[in-house]
Amino acid sequence: QSLLFKRNSFSHESEVRALVVDRHGRAKSGLLPLVIDPHAVIQSVYIDSRATSSMVEIYSRHLSKEINFRGKIGRSTLYDPPSELVVDLPRR
Repeated sequence: QSLLFKRNSFSHESEVRALVVDRHGRAKSGLLPLVIDPHAVIQSVYIDSRATSSMVEIYSRHLSKEINFRGKIGRSTLYDPPSELVVDLPRR
């Protein structure tokens, strides 16, 4: 059941999860091969916001040049601080 729950902080991902039950025993070694076109189902890839700029560049280059990924590639801003933070302190 925990596979069906998504943390609120990741709700922006709009992901789809597929749960497959192998009732006919077709899975070999616990794996069930599925034929999909990743370019048709993956629209964007966001790299961990804690990754260094050089790691983001390496992953981005690999995805676009080696894998020929045509979607959006970028660094996640999930853990970035807000661009403007205002804290109102009570006056005494």
